[in-house]
Amino acid sequence: MTQMQLSEHLKCEPPTVTNMVKSLEQNGFITRKRDELDARIMRIYLTDKGKALDVPIDVKWKAQQEKLLQDISIEDRLILRRLIQKLERNLS
Repeated sequence: MTQMQLSEHLKCEPPTVTNMVKSLEQNGFITRKRDELDARIMRIYLTDKGKALDVPIDVKWKAQQEKLLQDISIEDRLILRRLIQKLERNLS
């Protein structure tokens, strides 16, 4: 994807994404390449090093979610989810 697409997906300002992309590229997690059809466009790709983080990050993310929600009932989780979705729509 492009940096602009990534910015929209993450709901971050473009300069913030630019800094993240630079850091991730310097550390070997991503690479940037020109689009094959439109040389003006730079696309971002995960490297093998970046792809290798998928499972460990997923495990940590799920552990954090469980810790965060450990004493919250399913019903309250559903209410929380609906409220967060409303907040997100309000910001869009």
